[in-house]
Amino acid sequence: VASLAIDGNLDQTWAGRSVTHTSGDEQDLDPWWALRLDEETEVEHIRILNRSDPCCGHRLSNAILDVFNSDGDVIYTRNLGTADDVEDVYLGG
Repeated sequence: VASLAIDGNLDQTWAGRSVTHTSGDEQDLDPWWALRLDEETEVEHIRILNRSDPCCGHRLSNAILDVFNSDGDVIYTRNLGTADDVEDVYLGG
């Protein structure tokens, strides 16, 4: 359930009922997740909380973060590299 990723619950374990994930199918080599804001908003900081379960944290390694403008153009992109428990991305503003 994608809404669990933005529910305000900072628990990073599956048991905490506040994490989301893609299908988990090892054949899915291009999983993705997106958040669309309801209105144009200046974004200065993105915090990504990775799962802290022993099984799954590595899945976020080399994830690509793309930020789009209201026209759908990529205005920022970054490979997150090795998965950390918390990834803070500062965009300025």
